[in-house]
Amino acid sequence: MPTEADHRLPRTVVPSRYRLRLAPDLDAARFDGEVAVDVEVVEEVDAVVVNAADLEIHDAALVAPDGERIGASITLDADRERAVFRLDRPVAPGAWTLEASFTGILNDELRGFYRSVYRDAEGNEKVVA
Repeated sequence: MPTEADHRLPRTVVPSRYRLRLAPDLDAARFDGEVAVDVEVVEEVDAVVVNAADLEIHDAALVAPDGERIGASITLDADRERAVFRLDRPVAPGAWTLEASFTGILNDELRGFYRSVYRDAEGNEKVVA
């Protein structure tokens, strides 16, 4: 029987603001991206779990307000569509920023960041993401 943990992220790290940069390559049907998420660490943690589907995450770190960076190793769980960032050391409660860079595929499945095709007024096929 599925539990809440199978569907919900842990409540130990709570996001409040996302800054996202996506750079699509429509011809290759891929994209590069970077994200910085302001988070509140509610209790000491040694890992951060996020939703992530069909992404290759290159690096991640938790950054303190004073600029200290805590690196993380990355494990992807494709079945649960999650990424786990195991921190180099536990971090204390407080304000932090989670930073990560990634690449992904612009799929045709209408989920996530996807590609679509339409015809303009002259009948030319155009690709958008």
